[in-house]
Amino acid sequence: MCFCPECPAESQQRPELLFRIALLQRTRSRLSPKALAAIEDYAWDVVIEPQKGFTLEDADKNVWTHGGGNHPLNRRRRLLLALRIVGLSERYGWDAVVDGERVESHYRAWIAYWQRHLRARARTSKSRIQTKDQSSHEESSRMDHEY
Repeated sequence: MCFCPECPAESQQRPELLFRIALLQRTRSRLSPKALAAIEDYAWDVVIEPQKGFTLEDADKNVWTHGGGNHPLNRRRRLLLALRIVGLSERYGWDAVVDGERVESHYRAWIAYWQRHLRARARTSKSRIQTKDQSSHEESSRMDHEY
């Protein structure tokens, strides 16, 4: 997988695996300085690229406003991983500025977004399970009365 601008877009679709390699201490320690720098530079590009990234204000929006299935969530996940890599980088760091705010501010805002998102999903799933259980019980009761 290559991340240089000259390579086709399909080879740049799933950087999460490389991001995870750079984030896990066990695998990060095996990267050469050049490889780590390339991943950090790509993470920086993800953070600053406006059409793929999201703004700090987007992190404060309702978790259901993104729509479009998993694609926006995948991009948000990628952004969070990229922000963490940039923050941990000696060359960029938490004090690097994106859209007038420190990387650390962006990272904290997106952590809060994911916490809200996951809580909302858990409530929705719990509600669906309760509704399904209630429907199953009502169906079972109805069938008992029919026979």
